Order: sequence, then structure tokens, then C-alpha cells
Amino acid sequence: MSFRRKAPDPARLFDGGKAAYGSGDFAGAVRYFTRVIELEPDLPPAYYERGLAYARSGRLIEAAADFEKAAELGRIVDRRKRGPQSQEQLVRAEYNCALTYEKLAQHRRALEHYDLALQLQPELSEAWCNRGNVLLQLGEFERAAESHTKAIGLDPGDYNAYLGRAIACKELGRVDEVVPDLREYLRLVPPGHPQIEIARSTLALYDAL
Repeated sequence: MSFRRKAPDPARLFDGGKAAYGSGDFAGAVRYFTRVIELEPDLPPAYYERGLAYARSGRLIEAAADFEKAAELGRIVDRRKRGPQSQEQLVRAEYNCALTYEKLAQHRRALEHYDLALQLQPELSEAWCNRGNVLLQLGEFERAAESHTKAIGLDPGDYNAYLGRAIACKELGRVDEVVPDLREYLRLVPPGHPQIEIARSTLALYDAL
């Protein structure tokens, strides 16, 4: 008697990948999601989740490629379904793609994907803040200040946005705007933040003028 081998179940493999990721086994999660992708090559969440696992493993190039693929497929799904769940998945893919490119110092590509995320979800304050930081790296200080201002309008407690805007205003020669933003940053920032001492010393220099 011959037995037919049961075909792998993509849903069970996907759950296995999520469980591996949750337990900190990122290499195992990559293997699970890779198997899902082999079986379901047009499934955006599989690429997204594998991208997260790659990112946690420090494999940022692979992570960026997976987030970009998840976004590419997600745009196709979103056009078909136009549902809130598919759009939220697409926003997360674009945002994490941008964040990964930012970590890789590929600032133009990061900016492109922050813009795509914000087209879909304009109220995403952390994307505005990160976009501003990328623009600082590109030397586009006016646009950086505008982006950080947008982030502050959406989330007045975002201390990183105040610091970013202070840096942009300093570069633009808008000295009268630097001090209030540094003060607000220092009021909001939690202890131990790596930029605190630089902000304090910069503020002291401006106060001495």
C-alpha cells in the first residue's frame, strides 16, 4: 500500500514562522517564511514577516528587499481589495522599507518609501520625523524643518522631532528658533538619550551669546 505524502500547509508554516520569531529564533523564522514564499510566492505578509526576521538578524539588505517586495505585492492587493487591512499592511511595508534603507544610509531610497507611506497614511507622525532626519542627512534643511514641524503638529511629545528641527534651523541660520526647540527637546527627552549632552552644550553656547 502506498501513502500519498500530505502537502505542506502554508498557513501552518506561517504560524510556525510567527512562533519562531516570537521566541527569538529569527533564523528559524526566516526558514519558515521562505518555505511559505516557495508555496505562495505572491503573499505580501510572508515577505513582510521574513523582512522583520532578517532585520532582527542584522541582515538589512535582505530585509529591505523583502519589505520592498511586500510593498510591491501589497499595492496590487490594495488595488483589488481596497480594504483597511490591506492598506495598513502596505503602510507598514513601506515604512519598514524606508527605515531599513535609512539604517543602510541609502537616504534617497529611504525618502522615497517614507513619502509612499505618508501618501497612504498622512497622519503617521514617526514617518514625518524620520523623513525629516533623512532630509537632514541629504542637506535639505528647509524641507527637513517642514517635515519635523509636521511631526510635531501630529505628536507634540515627539522629542526627536524638536531636536531634528533645531538642527535644521541651526543650519538655516534661524537662531531664534533653535533655542526653543532645544529646550523642548530637553524637557521631553527621557534620561539617558544619546543626544542629551550635545543638546545641553549647544543650548549653553546659544544662551551665552
